[in-house]
Amino acid sequence: MLLETNVNSRFQLVENQQKLYLLYQTTVKNLQKNSILILQTDSLLNFEFAHKVIYDFKRGEEVLRQLTLIDGKYLFLIKTSQESTLLELVKIELATGITFRREFESMGHVFSETTFTYNNKDSALTVASLLSEPGEKSDEKKDIFLCRLTSTLNEQVPYSILKSRVKNDISANFLLVEGLPKWLRFNSKLFMYSLFVGNAEASFPISVNGFVENYHPDVDYGINFSLLNKNFEVKKDSLVANNRNANTIFSNHFASLVFGNTPYLFLDQLYSNRHKGILMINSSGSNQLVFTDVNVNSRNRYLLSKSMAISDNTILIPYTNKREAGLIKISVE
Repeated sequence: MLLETNVNSRFQLVENQQKLYLLYQTTVKNLQKNSILILQTDSLLNFEFAHKVIYDFKRGEEVLRQLTLIDGKYLFLIKTSQESTLLELVKIELATGITFRREFESMGHVFSETTFTYNNKDSALTVASLLSEPGEKSDEKKDIFLCRLTSTLNEQVPYSILKSRVKNDISANFLLVEGLPKWLRFNSKLFMYSLFVGNAEASFPISVNGFVENYHPDVDYGINFSLLNKNFEVKKDSLVANNRNANTIFSNHFASLVFGNTPYLFLDQLYSNRHKGILMINSSGSNQLVFTDVNVNSRNRYLLSKSMAISDNTILIPYTNKREAGLIKISVE
């Protein structure tokens, strides 16, 4: 079980597998440390577990990027320097308080969209991040940093820098790394979105996986899909060059789910006749990516981010259509 919390919120409730987790973050007065209180209850709100963790945090120098609780046993933190040129991954064993750390220095480059993926099979962690030149414009191509670590944060697969291999302008990169339980997604561009407030107009940047549901920057930019082996070597690249005269895939509406040990990616798409659909992508046994159009009601708006796997080959996807809301069930063969 993996729980990711909102690092910008001091207090958060997270539900998972009929358990409710309460997480409260705060600073430790007069010390360069933060604390997090973790409470676990059952479905009847009876307390089952409580733990307080104190970890090093240099206020004014560091930024907390990700906070993740795994199996109720381990707390993982991702921190960067204010300039985002230094990346630190911290693992804390809740039962013993033993702490493991791993630092990555970018030699002046900037880390962004940093995340990690935990593999339940061998407890390995894959760290991934965009890497760019300092002061680089948001619409310039960025490299991708990848590294796999053991459960004690020792290097299992040396870090790799995946250079941009696409000449065209793209809005997002989706990566499927052999052995990982999900697809990785990275923005390649930052877009300006105009918000009208009364008679005033305010512009602010949003990422293409942002919170404006009806804003689709992908229409004029392609999306790249890459298949990598365990050593982060690219085995297959597929570019979908979106344009207004053909099918358009929306990278900001997606779901990544595992069926039969195979990660599947589901994305919104719009056909040239303006009908809506769903695209399913998975890898075959021959280092190929398989693209499948899923037959669905073209008038519905599908909320892929709320999708849920209910069996080894079935997914439930909620949808809305004007005043109607419902669920569709898709079976994966």
